Amino acid sequence: MDMTCHRQLVLRSGYGPTLAYCIAALLCLCGCQAYRPVALDETAVEQSLSLPPAETLRVRAETLKHPIVPPVTLNLRNGVSPDEAAVLSVLLNPSLRSVRDKRGIAAAQLVQVGLLPNPQLSYSSDFPTGGTTTGTVNAFGLGLSWDATELISRSARIEAASKHKVSVDLDVGWQEWQNAQSAKLAVYDLVSLQGQVNFASHSDQRLAENYATVRRAVQEGLMTELNLSAAETASRAAHSTVLSLRKQTAEQRLKLNQLLGLPADANITLEPGITLPSEMKVLAFARLVDGLQERRLDLVALRRGYESQEETVRAAILNQFPRVNIGWNKARDTGNVVTTGFALAIDLPIYNRNQGQIAIERATRQQLFDEYTDRVFRARADIGRLLARVPLINEEIRTAEQTERSGRQLVQTYRRALDEGQADVLSYYTAWNDLTQTQIRILQLKQQLVDTRIALELASGFYTLPDVAVANEVRNRQDTGGQR
Repeated sequence: MDMTCHRQLVLRSGYGPTLAYCIAALLCLCGCQAYRPVALDETAVEQSLSLPPAETLRVRAETLKHPIVPPVTLNLRNGVSPDEAAVLSVLLNPSLRSVRDKRGIAAAQLVQVGLLPNPQLSYSSDFPTGGTTTGTVNAFGLGLSWDATELISRSARIEAASKHKVSVDLDVGWQEWQNAQSAKLAVYDLVSLQGQVNFASHSDQRLAENYATVRRAVQEGLMTELNLSAAETASRAAHSTVLSLRKQTAEQRLKLNQLLGLPADANITLEPGITLPSEMKVLAFARLVDGLQERRLDLVALRRGYESQEETVRAAILNQFPRVNIGWNKARDTGNVVTTGFALAIDLPIYNRNQGQIAIERATRQQLFDEYTDRVFRARADIGRLLARVPLINEEIRTAEQTERSGRQLVQTYRRALDEGQADVLSYYTAWNDLTQTQIRILQLKQQLVDTRIALELASGFYTLPDVAVANEVRNRQDTGGQR
């Protein structure tokens, strides 16, 4: 067909140019977003892993907004404190970035469920091509329809997506807090291991000197080979302990670097004066459990997720109504009769009444309910279990400290006896090594106490346990004879 015939057909139809212009305009409007690739190469990865400038990091630490982790003023020149490590892990740890990306997904889902379905535009054209065509014209049909069913469940779906977004935000905060507590604990663990290495190194040095002394005494005939064998065994055991503790310390440094989002070869200096507690108050179980479900972010997130699922169930029930499609039609037949009317299409809910989706959403709601109750049960059980450990560790530390004081006196006694020639050097170094092992044991017990305290903070939802409030509460109960 040549261009002249084509123009004649378009003009005879009466709607060709207008429809063409409308479709062209719609296509232009639909293309409002363009594809932009994001490269996944070494340069992009290194840029993502690069640390921000110190000033930027300081400002972000001071303006941190988190439901539990408080902002801090960074002073890294003085070393890293436990609280600074907690904030740095939230700001720098790359593993949290993918967790935070869930917020963007949830926000996009909220936008998506709020969008109404697009109307559908249809056009058809018929040309008389045979038979008696005298007086006929080209026929056309123009229709505009829209699925109105989406309006029925739209509010429920928007409410579900909105509460899901809140749940995701809270879950991200919970994971950030867990990472922060792990970083804080890693600092205390490193302090404990450094102290153990110091004690073990002194013991290793002394027992090495003792081994050399005993070896000279054996050569001079003053001691036996049995004494030499015992001294050598003790010296090698002490050196093995030092090597093991140094290995643990190096691994702990790497763990701290990873939690802080720093390179593996970063040399972290800890703030001087970080001490491990010798005792922890025995807190009241009721005090830690009170308000637990409103304080722990994971429980609040689960509750918001349950509320979101409630709305999802409501949307599924609303969607059991048959689909309704309404439209407007305009047409012209070959006899040049023009008609205008409307169309209504309704699904007949004979087979599919959305019963399967309703059952799925109800089962999901029940699963979330049971998961929430289980999480509450386990949180309470964890608090009770950890509280039961506190007095036992306190007693172990007191006993070990008493043993240390006795060991110090014994070492001093052996030292005086050795100077007066009333004791042998092997007995002195054995007592001194036992004292060192006790000191290392005390550090390990204090480390266990810190682990228990931070685990209690995680289980109860407190960044810092309310020691003062609990102590006053216990004291008041004692003053009133235990009556409440």
